[in-house]
Amino acid sequence: MPRTLGDLAALRTLVSAEPDMPILDACKRMCQERIGAIVVMRGENLVGIVSERDILRRVICRLREVGETNVGDVMTPGPITGEEGESLVEGLKKMRAHDVRHLPVMRDGVPVGIVAERDMPPASLLALETPERRVERLRS
Repeated sequence: MPRTLGDLAALRTLVSAEPDMPILDACKRMCQERIGAIVVMRGENLVGIVSERDILRRVICRLREVGETNVGDVMTPGPITGEEGESLVEGLKKMRAHDVRHLPVMRDGVPVGIVAERDMPPASLLALETPERRVERLRS
């Protein structure tokens, strides 16, 4: 069972896009890979992340043309990241503190993967459960 962000990130191939990639191409790539977010790179540098939520809020709801909108137009710049040696619980804490569902995983300043909250083992999720929520869950 994975214990660190790096362990979990290693289970998937990192998918990335350039800021000038059309958002439609990024969407197709996300569908092909069955993922909910991709990192946005300029060369070796992480410059952003684009998620399904970003596309929904910044493209679809604003009626932007998907063929004319680029990833860089809708990405979240400077995303919160985790280090490959961080525990899954630490990664979840960051995700919850910043209200994000995807966390790029870094090694020496370069992304090596991305983890999604849905990929976290149940034990990691339970570690963050409040006592009140635990009582409520056990009663139901």
